[in-house]
Order: sequence, then structure tokens, then C-alpha cells
Amino acid sequence: MNTAEITLQNAAQQTDYSFHVADVQHRLKKLSAEQRSARARDIARHLGLTEAQWIAAAQERVSSRQLRCAPFDIFNRVSELGEVIAITRNDICLHELKGVYPKPLLDRGVLLVQGNPIDLRVFISTIKTIWSVTELGRSSLQCFDQTGTAIHKIYCTESTDIAAYQQLVDDYAAEQVTWPGKLDSPQEPLSTRVEQPQVLREAWLAMQDTHEFYGLIKRFKVTRVTAFKAVGNDLAQRIDPLSVEEILQDVANCQLPIMCFVASAGTIQIYSGPVHTLYRKGPWYNIIDPDFNLHLKTAAIESAWVVRKPTVDGWVTSLELYDTDERLIVQFFGARKPGQPELAEWRRIMQANCEVTMASCQA
Repeated sequence: MNTAEITLQNAAQQTDYSFHVADVQHRLKKLSAEQRSARARDIARHLGLTEAQWIAAAQERVSSRQLRCAPFDIFNRVSELGEVIAITRNDICLHELKGVYPKPLLDRGVLLVQGNPIDLRVFISTIKTIWSVTELGRSSLQCFDQTGTAIHKIYCTESTDIAAYQQLVDDYAAEQVTWPGKLDSPQEPLSTRVEQPQVLREAWLAMQDTHEFYGLIKRFKVTRVTAFKAVGNDLAQRIDPLSVEEILQDVANCQLPIMCFVASAGTIQIYSGPVHTLYRKGPWYNIIDPDFNLHLKTAAIESAWVVRKPTVDGWVTSLELYDTDERLIVQFFGARKPGQPELAEWRRIMQANCEVTMASCQA
């Protein structure tokens, strides 16, 4: 492509971008004051936009700057910013960690950010656009997938090196702003019935690592909840979703270290450690600690499960919450590292909430 062709292409992109911005401005006039003061993802929903499109439009209290889509290079620079807040969320649960990003590693397309407290797994092929955003005085880096949904956000704090942040943004600023499209995310059809439950159970009992579970449900082409229902209630037992708050309070009371996993469409974010301050505010149940916040919309929990998986280190027990579409909301484990057995107190708390005795190391 010669210089003239590049110039024409850039002009066409700018015209397209300006058209979309004008359309957003027109739609905004139809919103109420209350709707216009909502969070970005909610304003976008009111406007019939994706969150990425709302950010790109840079209207009202939002200003934005598109960055080149270079996830590894940008994450590799985030450690220069000092203290920041990492946010990963789904529709029902929001997970926040405050700290310093370590330098990432790249392993087969997965960005490993393995620090304390910031611990992430980012599937970088899912990131399609990256933006620097300023809203109500708060600056952030925001990553979006092909559906325009936020995968991960990194917010500056009062302790962030703002000069380093601005330098990162300047270094990766896109030469030409493009309007974020919206593509459907293809979903593999999964069955809600297990044809051979005994075969599934045998495969489950043969696992030696909790990470093998993903391969197991992929092999049987079933949802996680479908597998739970079929495998036997000594391995996966449904409990009252209302017991979740009591379980977390028990964990806080005895200062038991846990692991809390929350995933977006492209990131898994993990907290490891004890929790201290828990309370309800409206529809949200909250953990509010200095370096870790969790916000859980409990009314949207359709089912809660205590799940047992065998590993080379013994049985590992998780508490898993799901929505009405059987999508995973959040997982809790007793804190452990590979090579370590499960915490006995965590296992006791899980068993105390089950009507049927769960599988043991001797089963």
C-alpha cells in the first residue's frame, strides 16, 4: 500500500469513527439523568452499545485514547507504574487486587502474571482493543474482547507513578483510532445430559490435577453443572446458595487463608490469603480488605456446589457458584500450593455444609 492509499484509508476510518461518535451523541440525548450517571457498562447497555464502543466515543465524563493492541508488551511495562488496582469481573462478581504487577511470562498464549497479591492468567488472543481511559479523574488501562466486553482493567491509585503511566500511553498510542466492532463469540454446543455417567465418574476419579477438569468436560462435551449432577454427590454436591455468606464468615472468623478465582471472557484473577471485612450492601455481598475486594450479587446465584477432585496431593475441595445459564461466577478453595495437601479446616467447613459425606482420600 502506497502513501496515497494509506492516507485515503485513514481518512475513511476517521469518517467512520466520527459517524459513530455523532450517533452516540444523538442516543445520549434520549437517556435520563439517572441513566447517564450509571457505570460505563450500564450506560453502554442503555445506549445499545458495547462497553468498548462507549469508551471509544469518549463522551461526557469519559476521555479515552486507543493504544496499539500489543498485550504482552503493555503488560510488561505495567510494573513500572508501581501500585495499581487489577479488576476482573463478570456480570455477577467483581474481583479487585491492589499491588504491583510483576513482569509477565508468556506460556502457549497465556500471559502469566504471578505476583502477590496480583495473580492473573490472561488469554491474550482474546484481547482485541486496548484503551487508556480517564473517567471522573481516575485513569486506567482497559482491555476488550471481540464482543466489546471488558476482559481486564488496570486502575491507577494515588500511589501510582502517573508520569510512567503517561509515558506508557504515549509509547503505545495508536496512530489511527478505529471504531470497535462487535462480533459474536462462538460457543461450542454443550450437552445437558451425560450419556455414560459411570464412564464420567471413572475419568473424574482418574484425575491427578484440578486443571484436568477442563479437559474432562471438553471430552464429554457437557457443561460443568451437568457433570456435577451426573458424577455422584460424594464428588459434587449442591448446597443452599444462601449458605455462601455464612461459609465466608466462618472462613474470616478463623482467619483461614483461601483462594478466590473470578474469570471474565479472557482473564482469570486469583486472590490467595485470609479475608477480614465482610458485609452486605443492597444486593451485593462484599469483602473489603486493603489489597483485596470482592463484590458478589448473591440474588443472581442459581446454584452452589461443593466439588471434590482427586490430585497427586490428595483430594481438593472447591466451593463453586453458577448463574441461571450455568456459567461459573466464582470459585473458592482452601489456599494451597502444588505439592501441599488441602487445609483440613477448609475441608471441615465444606463438609459441614453438605448432607452427604464427601469423597475422602481413602475413597
